[in-house]
Amino acid sequence: MTWRGAFLRQAVFEGRMWKKLNREQSAPWARLHFLQMLTEKLAKGFLKAEDSTEPPAHTHAQFVVFLQTIKTNAYFKRRLGFKDTKTFKAYIKSLLRLAQKIEDLAPSIAGDFSPNAEYPWFDRTTNQIHVPAEFLFDEFDFKSRQMIKLVQFIECLLLLAE
Repeated sequence: MTWRGAFLRQAVFEGRMWKKLNREQSAPWARLHFLQMLTEKLAKGFLKAEDSTEPPAHTHAQFVVFLQTIKTNAYFKRRLGFKDTKTFKAYIKSLLRLAQKIEDLAPSIAGDFSPNAEYPWFDRTTNQIHVPAEFLFDEFDFKSRQMIKLVQFIECLLLLAE
C-alpha cells in the first residue's frame, strides 16, 4: 500500500465514525475531533503522489493547503461536478475560513491556550481550564449553511477516497 492509499483509507474509516457521530448528534467535541482528524487524513492522502514512497509531513496543517492546491486542479473540479474553473475557485474559497477554524482545533495548532477538541486548555481571559467534553464550541454550528456546505464537500471527498 502507498502512503496516499493508507491515509485515504484511514480517512474513510474516520469518516464512517464521524457520520455515525453526526447521525447520533453526539457532543460537539467528538464530532469536531473526528472532523479535524478526517480532513487532515484526506488532505495528506490527496496531496501525496500515487507512487510516493515518502510519508507526508508531520503536521496537522494540511486541509487548508489541500483546498488551496485543488482550486485549479482539473481532476477535482470535474469529479466534484464543476464545469468552469472560476466557479470552482469561488466555491473552494468559500470553504477556506471554516476549514481553517476546523484545522485550528488540532492541539498542536491550538496550543495550550485555545480551544481544541482533544485536550484540556487554559483560557487566559477567564483564568479557567476547559475540558473539550464539557465545552460547547458555540462557534461551530452544525446546522449552518456553511457547515452543511463543508460537510457535503467532505462527503464527496470521502467518496473519491474509497
